[in-house]
Amino acid sequence: MESEITIELEQSFASVVRYIQNKADNNAALYFDDMPEAFAVPSLYFPVPRTDTKKVTFSTYLTTLYLDTWFMEATDWQAYADAATVRDSLMMDECKVNLMKKDGTLDDKYIRLTDPSTSPVDTGIVKMTCAIKHYYSLNRETGGTVNKINISGLFGTDATYQAWYKATEELRKEQEVQHKCLQDVLNRL
Repeated sequence: MESEITIELEQSFASVVRYIQNKADNNAALYFDDMPEAFAVPSLYFPVPRTDTKKVTFSTYLTTLYLDTWFMEATDWQAYADAATVRDSLMMDECKVNLMKKDGTLDDKYIRLTDPSTSPVDTGIVKMTCAIKHYYSLNRETGGTVNKINISGLFGTDATYQAWYKATEELRKEQEVQHKCLQDVLNRL
C-alpha cells in the first residue's frame, strides 16, 4: 500500500509541476527546494510541499499536500500576470491536471487540485498555492492498525520530500543543463 501511494504521489507532483511550467510559458528558470541568492528572472520556484493530515471519519484520513509556486519577474505586474495565467488556466481546466506516466506521456487519468490562490511575497514575486487531497482509510476487518500503516511516515516530512525529489528529478536535470549552457555562454563573453 505504501509504495503504491508514494508512486501516485510522485506522479501527481510531477504532473502538477509540468502543467505549471507549460502554462507559464515564459521560458522561466526552474528552482526546487532552495533558491540561490542570484536567481534568474523570469523564474519559477517550487518549494517542498507542505502537508496537513486530519481524521475525517473513524477510519478515514485526509492528507492535504499544499503546492506553492513562486512566479519571479522583473516587476510586480509581470509576476501577477504569470501567476494569473496559470491560475486561470487551472480554473478553466476545472482544476484537473492530466497525470503523466514515467516516460513523460500523458495518462488518461486526472487529479483534481483545490482552487488556486495567489498572494504577493516580495517585489516581483507572487505565490500561487493549490493543493492535492488524498483520502485513505484503515481496513479494520483485515486487521490493519495505525502502527502497521504508519500514518506519520506515509506522508511525513521524509516521505513527502523523497516523493517530491523523485518527481522533480528530470526537471532538475534539465535545469542543470540549461544552467551549464548559460554559464558557458557567459564565460565566452
